Amino acid sequence: MADFLLLLALSLFVILGLVSILKFSLKALIDYFSSAQRLQRKLLFLQNRKDTLHKQQYFKSIQLRYFNDLKRKHLLKLDNRRQSLALARLIQKSLNVQKKHIPTALFKQWQLEQKLYRQQQDMLGLIQLQQKITNYEADKEFNR
Repeated sequence: MADFLLLLALSLFVILGLVSILKFSLKALIDYFSSAQRLQRKLLFLQNRKDTLHKQQYFKSIQLRYFNDLKRKHLLKLDNRRQSLALARLIQKSLNVQKKHIPTALFKQWQLEQKLYRQQQDMLGLIQLQQKITNYEADKEFNR
């Protein structure tokens, strides 16, 4: 009989444990699907989404700035090359016009300088060479 009472007490204890687990599970499910919890989860989702969008916008703006800088530098390089070639052509025309009026050694020296500066895309050197040619022409006109 003592065994039977012990078994009955253990069974009752197990049944009460299962009932309490079931009760806590139902309460947790009811709380999970309650409107307050749904609204809180939705609010957390929206806040997380907003943060994600802000981060994406920030990184996209950095990426866009980087690619725009690359494009700007590329266009600047192309424009500098174009300007350098245009100035070199202008200097060559000026040299060809003055070819008969300047010494051959000076003509060849200026032609070599023009070629060197053009290859190096040295705008300052080309401008200084243009000024040398212009000053030489002006001095020659002045001395006449």
